[in-house]
This record gives sequence, C-alpha cells and structure tokens, in this order.
Amino acid sequence: MFISKKLPPKRKIASEKYPDARLNINLALFECFFFSIMVASTESYINYFAVKSGITDLQLALLTAGPLCLGAFAQLLFPRMIKDKDLQKSIVFSQFLQAIGVLGIIYSSLVDFQFLPIFLSLSVYWIGGSACGPLWLDWVGGLFPRKFYRYFLAEKSRLICLTTLICYPLISLLMKNIDWIKPWHLFSLGFVARICSLSIQIYLGHKSKHLPLLKYQVTSDKVIFHPLYPPNFFKKFLIFFGLLGLFKLSVNISSPFFLPYMLKDLGFTQLEFVFLTTIPLISRAIFGPFWAKRAYGKKALNMMQLSVFMIGLTPLFWILSGNLLYLSLVEFYSGIFWSAFELGIILLVQQAVLVGPRTLMGEQMAFINLFGLAGSIIGAKLLNMGLSSHHLFWLSSSLRIASALLLIYFSTKIFMLPLKLQEMNKYITVIPLGLRKRFLRQKKAELQIAQTEKMASKEKNAS
Repeated sequence: MFISKKLPPKRKIASEKYPDARLNINLALFECFFFSIMVASTESYINYFAVKSGITDLQLALLTAGPLCLGAFAQLLFPRMIKDKDLQKSIVFSQFLQAIGVLGIIYSSLVDFQFLPIFLSLSVYWIGGSACGPLWLDWVGGLFPRKFYRYFLAEKSRLICLTTLICYPLISLLMKNIDWIKPWHLFSLGFVARICSLSIQIYLGHKSKHLPLLKYQVTSDKVIFHPLYPPNFFKKFLIFFGLLGLFKLSVNISSPFFLPYMLKDLGFTQLEFVFLTTIPLISRAIFGPFWAKRAYGKKALNMMQLSVFMIGLTPLFWILSGNLLYLSLVEFYSGIFWSAFELGIILLVQQAVLVGPRTLMGEQMAFINLFGLAGSIIGAKLLNMGLSSHHLFWLSSSLRIASALLLIYFSTKIFMLPLKLQEMNKYITVIPLGLRKRFLRQKKAELQIAQTEKMASKEKNAS
C-alpha cells in the first residue's frame, strides 16, 4: 500500500458520497508512481544523450528552454480552451499527447538524436504534460472528501520523489553493466509507464462517473489583489515579474551549459553525471518540508530573498573545483535554495492575490520562461563567440547577484504592506516590523470594543 500511516484509516475516509475513497486514492497514487518512472527514464536522460551525440550549444539552449516555454504557455491557455468541457476527456487527451511525445523521443534515439526530431518530440511531451498538471490536480480532488486532499498531496510528493530517486540511478547502473541496453530501450520504458498511468486514468474516470467532477470551471480569469494593497499594486507587481524574468535570464545564461561542462570539460561518465544530478533531488526532498514549516508571513518574503542571493553564487562554486565530491556538495547546496525560492514565490503570489492565484501563476510561468529562453540563447551565442565555460559562469553569477539584489530591494518595497492576518495553512500574510505594533494595537482595540458591547448587551438583557 502506498498510503502512509499519517493518512486516516479507511473507515474515516469513506463516506456515503465517496464509498471507494481509499481505493481512489491508492489508484491515483499508482498513476503517480508510473508517471515518476516515465520522468526518471525519459526527460532525465534526453539532454544527456543529445549532448553526447554532438549537438551545438545553440541547439542545446533551444532544447533546454524551448519546450519548457511552450509547456508554460500550454498550461496557461489549455484550461481556458476546455472551459465547460469534460474534464476527464481533457486529461486523457493531454496525457495521450505526452505519450506521443515519448514515442517521438524513441524515434529520435533511433536517428542518432538529430536536433529537429528531439525538439519537436520534447515540445509535444511538455505541452501535454504541462497542460495536464493543473487539470489533474483539480480532477483528483473530487475522488475523495476534500478534507483529505492535503494528505494526498503529501503522499503524492513523497512517492514521486522516492520513485525518481530510486529509478534514476538504478537505470544508469543497468545501462552501465548490461551492454545490450540502448537509449531507445530506456525511452520505451518511459512510454510503457505513461501508457500504464493513462490506463489507470481512464479506469478511474469511468469508475467515478457518479461523482460531480466531470466539468472544469475556470473560477476566474480576472486577478483580484488583496484589498489592503494599494490600487496601483498591479503595476508594482509587474515590476516584480520583470525582475524575476531578469533573474531567470541570468540563471539560464549558464545552467543549460553545466551539462556539457561536466561531460566534455570534466570528462564525467554517465554514472557520475546521474549521481551529480540526483543530489539536488535529495536536498529538495530533505529541506522541502523544512522550508514549508517556516514559510509563513514575512518569513516567506525573507526566504525568497535569501534563496535568490544564494542561488546567484552557485556558478562561482562550479569554477573552484572539478572534483566530483566537491561538486556534489555544491549541487546539494543548490537544491536547498532552489526549493526555498520556488516555494517562496508561490507563497508571495498566494498571499497577495484574493481571486485568481492560479491564473497569475500561469501568466508568471509563461513570462519567466520566455526570459529563460532568451538567457539560454545568449549563453549559447557567447560560447560560440569563444567565451570559455568558466568566463560564462562568472558572467552568469555576476548577473544573478545583480538581479538578486534588485529583486531583494524591490520585493521589500512591493510586499511589505499590512495585510489581514490569516490562518497559517492559508498563508499568514506579511506585516512589516514598523507597522506590526500599530496593526496589533488596532486589532486589540477592536476586540476590546466588541467585548464591551457584548457585556453591555448581557447586562441590558439581565435588567
């Protein structure tokens, strides 16, 4: 059974409306299990084999950032396209589209990883996968009582992380020790896994027809910010978006080219490459819960500001040594702060937006990935002009730190506003230190007035 002991027992999950809730949760987690096998055997290796086949720096830049950019726009547009349509059919279609992308990747491995087949296949793969993500999360929440949704998300994250961490290096060991295993065998495993998850999705959809979850409703295309923010807050938020885009640009000037640096300049083997790229997954799994427990209120902003600066230093650490153990420590460090950065951005959007946070997050991802694509192309052009990998890492780190400092300064100006206090699980909002005492005094005074009025009313009724 996938369900941990933290999940309430079957008798507490099942209800008259959801008699098969426990089974539905297990089947949904089985679907996630096969999905993570596909990830570990497909997208985790495709860029490695593409670099080994000798693609150019510009092609690597497009391959790294282009499909992700298309996927971000698909995630933004697809829910609007299927409004009031059958949600189950839309999910099946997007998963089938991703399976076609995996078939294309298998074909590209048979034609020596030529750039155009890889690029088109990865684009279809990411468009299908990114479009499916938010739809599936909405759909799966209707398979069981809503109060158990957070338990399911925790189990889902744990399962995907563990499966990926086990399968990713295990596949590399098998390829190293069994000579007849070829790349197309590896990608075929990903295709089988995607078909298995698709089959479970179809079965679950058929089984849950009686549940009220077949229509997808876009709750609001309009974004409404918290009323305690000033009227011109949207313009300030655009500045925040722009600075995030600049930071993503500076990151992507170097990040796609760390892979060829490992393989060509440092001469790492496939097993060493897999080991090094697994390390950030481990640090994310360890420190993700740590950040989540502490990321509330003003701490969400502070967490984002700390992490964005620490991420800026990463390319400098790449330069200092090519030792595998040293670089594994650097990648562990990188994973720690990337998990904090991504969570911090989500929380800042959630606490600023009253209506439409998913819409705003989708727009943000599409916008930032455009900057990421531009940064990858700039990095490739600089390498083609004769810039060494070390010089490129220096430049990227300098730009990261500069954009991080701007982001720290302006995010303080933008988000340090008094907001209505909320429950921690709904993201306690940010109150600057200078206004905290005044805000709390006001709340205390309001509470005292309410208590006085209540006591006066009781005395009046008693008399």
